Amino acid sequence: MFASQVPSYLDDTLIDGTPYGSGEHFSTEAQLYPLISELATLRGETPALSTGAQIELYAEDGAGVYAFSRVDRDEKIEHLVALNNAPEERTVTLTALTPGASYSPLYGDHAPVTAAADGTLELTVPSLGAAVLVADQPVAAAGDAQEIALDLADGGKVEGRAPISATVAADRWAETSFSWRLAGEVAWTPLGTAEDDTPRIFHDVADLPVGTLIEYRAVSTDASGERVADSATAVVGADLSATGSQDGDTGEVDEQSVTLPGSHNAAMGCAGDWQPDCTSAQLDLDADSGKYTGTFDVPAGDYAFKVAIGGSWDENYGAGGVPGGDDITYTHDGGPLTFWYDPVTHVVQNSAQGPFLTLPGSMNAALGCPEDWMPGCMRTWMQDADGDGIYTFSTEDLPRGSYEVKVAHGGSWAENYGVDGVLDGANHTFSTQDGEIVTFSYDLATHQLTIEASDPRSAGSGKQPGDGEQPGDGEQPGDGEQPGDGEQPGDGGETPGDAPGAGDEGTTPGDGEQPGDGGEAPGDAPGAGDEGTTPGDGDEDDQAPGTGAGTDTGSGSGSGSEEAADGGRGPLARTGFEILPWALAVTLVLAAGIGLTARARRRA
Repeated sequence: MFASQVPSYLDDTLIDGTPYGSGEHFSTEAQLYPLISELATLRGETPALSTGAQIELYAEDGAGVYAFSRVDRDEKIEHLVALNNAPEERTVTLTALTPGASYSPLYGDHAPVTAAADGTLELTVPSLGAAVLVADQPVAAAGDAQEIALDLADGGKVEGRAPISATVAADRWAETSFSWRLAGEVAWTPLGTAEDDTPRIFHDVADLPVGTLIEYRAVSTDASGERVADSATAVVGADLSATGSQDGDTGEVDEQSVTLPGSHNAAMGCAGDWQPDCTSAQLDLDADSGKYTGTFDVPAGDYAFKVAIGGSWDENYGAGGVPGGDDITYTHDGGPLTFWYDPVTHVVQNSAQGPFLTLPGSMNAALGCPEDWMPGCMRTWMQDADGDGIYTFSTEDLPRGSYEVKVAHGGSWAENYGVDGVLDGANHTFSTQDGEIVTFSYDLATHQLTIEASDPRSAGSGKQPGDGEQPGDGEQPGDGEQPGDGEQPGDGGETPGDAPGAGDEGTTPGDGEQPGDGGEAPGDAPGAGDEGTTPGDGDEDDQAPGTGAGTDTGSGSGSGSEEAADGGRGPLARTGFEILPWALAVTLVLAAGIGLTARARRRA
């Protein structure tokens, strides 16, 4: 527009092929100005083109014609727009909104056209051009074709920014308004209005607790003012529809079914109370987490229940997830009541007993949630099995890394707590190694979250050398089952100079229970030490490589110092066992030599 002071711009080429030059470029005679002015005037004189509802009529894949109609809600006259970005003219057949109408051009060189009785008409759009036509009569009413159906099964699942749509008469203009309310409420809250034949809006339910029962309503008004309406219910975070969320779910109780037999069954629609085979008291599988959930409308009162598997009392769980345990009791104020059941811990809780607590964070996807920071993901459901107000969640499935996390109530961000139990506070941070057990503990009274990472890879744990699966661990030589293991001469310290990894019938290597295993005699075996205390036993002959548990060469049995015997977390310990496996062989050879020397010395 203005003269440029950038030298490199001066040689640029304008859209009309002329050089940019050094002068100003604002001119009503410039190539684009008349075109922009013409289109601006058309929009200004035709409200439907700027504010009317847009109904898509035709679209080609790739380059080609895109056509739509714009209709002002007051005048209800169709304005048909067709654009062509292909390098050649295109002729298309489409169905307009005004059957039998004649369309005259408002923009472009297109000749007038007339729509057939079914609304079809043919347009030819020039290459890289456009055409705008207007009908000579109002859009047609839906007539007998008018209908509406919400695209949502009763009891269907909604979450996050949920799309709510409806099916109405095709190729007809209509205004469809959507609204919602919580179950039990009277007033409706508007969500929005769509003005095409594929109406859809979005409802953000992220702040509503999981299990909330919602009623939706859609009302559609056609060009003649006739109305049709439809309603449906949905549940936040759970699919309680007739089709359910699981493949092959017939709604019948089978050997995999989870039901809630109790004194609330009649209120749930069962023939009587304490019926483990009642389908009306059945929970649904949440496919994302493998846990079960269900929401029921239960009157106010005091109730007791259990969890039954397979529709009978053969397998049932009570308080704390105990098989055949005590009845679980609760008091409910009346209305929707949501239950959650974990098939691993067998703990079941409901919203009357306490809040639904989860751990949204940067580790959610790693635990199997669809994405990170999901307060509604049941994979991180925290449970209070003993009812002491401390909710816990443990996992050993997190890969090595650093993470952030918060505690969310009700499966949404509406109530969440961060560091120091502060509402909407800062994220907690923690780090873990591969295979560590991370335990989250949350105090409901103080909102304080404690995070502890423990390493299961200690001696006898079955996960690292010295853990029950390697030499010196109870299953190989020197483990209590082979020579040098406490069952043969020279294997439990009966003869000085124990074999590598020797101990007392598979006890901790270097446990101090026999000579040669706790450093009681010179020439201790590799890995010997006093139950993981100071590396080696402190005697003069204990200074050879590999003679102390958890030394910084990575020898020992995994029962020594914190730095090197923590299950392989120390960098030097990992070097010894993973990067330089030959070092272990060398150590064993040296140890055998030390042992033979000790025996020879004693025999002398």
